Amino acid sequence: SLKASPLGEVVRRLAEPAYVPAEEIAPVLAERLYAGGRRMSISRLESYYACPFRHFLHYGVKVREIVPYQAERVDMGNFLHKVLEVFFRLSRQQKKSVLALTEKEYEKNLKAAAAEALREDKRKLFDGNARNGFLAERLTEIAGRAVQTMQLQMRRSELSFYQEEVRFRAEDAASLHFFTEEGTEFFLEGKIDRMDISKEGNVVYFSVLDYKTSDHALDYTSIYYGLQLQLLLYLEAGREYLQSRQELTAMPVGAAYFHLKDPVFAQ
Repeated sequence: SLKASPLGEVVRRLAEPAYVPAEEIAPVLAERLYAGGRRMSISRLESYYACPFRHFLHYGVKVREIVPYQAERVDMGNFLHKVLEVFFRLSRQQKKSVLALTEKEYEKNLKAAAAEALREDKRKLFDGNARNGFLAERLTEIAGRAVQTMQLQMRRSELSFYQEEVRFRAEDAASLHFFTEEGTEFFLEGKIDRMDISKEGNVVYFSVLDYKTSDHALDYTSIYYGLQLQLLLYLEAGREYLQSRQELTAMPVGAAYFHLKDPVFAQ
C-alpha cells in the first residue's frame, strides 16, 4: 500500500509539523529562547497575531535574511522619518512654529535634517554610489513637500504641533504593559512620529500621526484580530505620556497615517 511504501513515508514526514507548536514548548525553554523579550514593539505584537511561526523564527531563532547592498523601501522609510524628525526638532529648538519659518529658515533646516540623516545611515547606503546619492536627494525633496503639506494642514487645524518622536519605554512612567495568564509582565515600546495638542481648561486634546511610505488604511477586521494595533495603542501611549507631564486630563481626538509620497516618484 502507499502508506507502507517509501513514498508514503515521504508524504507522512511532509505532513508532520515542521516545528513544535508554541503550547508544547516548555516554559523554561521559552524563557531561554526569548531571553530579554519582555520588552517588545507593537509591530512585534502584530507579527505574532499574523503568524506565530514567523514570530518564532524572527524573535526566537533569530534567523535573518541576507541584506543586499542597496536601498530598500525600509531604508528609504527610515531616511524620510529621520529627516522629518530632525526638521521638527530644529524648529522646536529654535522656538519657532513650523508655520512661522521663513523660506530661508525652511531651506536651512531641511538641509541640516538631510545631512544628519545621512550621518546616521549606519550602512552608508546613500553615500555608496551615485544612484543612491541621487535617491537621497529625491527623498529629501519628498520630505520637504511633506512639510509643506503639513503646514497647510496645521493652518486649518485647531490643534498645534506638540512634539516629534514621542517615545514610550518600560522605564517611563507612561509605559504600556500587560500581564499573561501566568502573571508574566510584558512592556510595549515604541515612538509616535508626531503629536498635536490643544488645551481647554483642565483638558488637553491630542492627536497622533504615523508616517508611512507604503499604502496604509485602517481596517476594523485587522484591528479586531490584532493585526493593526499601532494607532490605537499610540493613542493610549499618548494619553499616558501627556497625563504624566501635563498633569491634565488627556483626551484623544484623532489618529491618522500620513503617507510620504511623491506623485512623480516611483521606485
